[in-house]
Amino acid sequence: MPNDFEKKSALLNLLDKSYQADGMQIFIGQESGYQALDECSVITAPYHANGEVLGTIGVIGPTRMAYERVIPIVDITAKLLSNSIQLITSKVYKNVVGLTIPDKTMDRLTCKKRWSRFSSLKKNVDNVWNE
Repeated sequence: MPNDFEKKSALLNLLDKSYQADGMQIFIGQESGYQALDECSVITAPYHANGEVLGTIGVIGPTRMAYERVIPIVDITAKLLSNSIQLITSKVYKNVVGLTIPDKTMDRLTCKKRWSRFSSLKKNVDNVWNE
């Protein structure tokens, strides 16, 4: 019988595999290749922004679960999260930074204005989070 450490290690390894793979991953019982997860199923999907995988979300459950319900939920959740992150980051870059990152060719006044807009947005976000 695997101990808690073995279960956590196996799960982390499985999530790492999922992170590096394309698309949804479904591991049912012994298919995971980890003895500690023989009685579990793991369904994962990556979420990303700007073409880069940022993480993996998933569901861990018994080998007998309603796969026909869980698989679409994991898939849609990952897509919604990806779209939300993409939308937020694109709006921040478009509205705050102005689609260009300050570089050596940009004058100091332009840099100060953009930094000021970014600082204002950060204060507004901080206020919302602290409410």
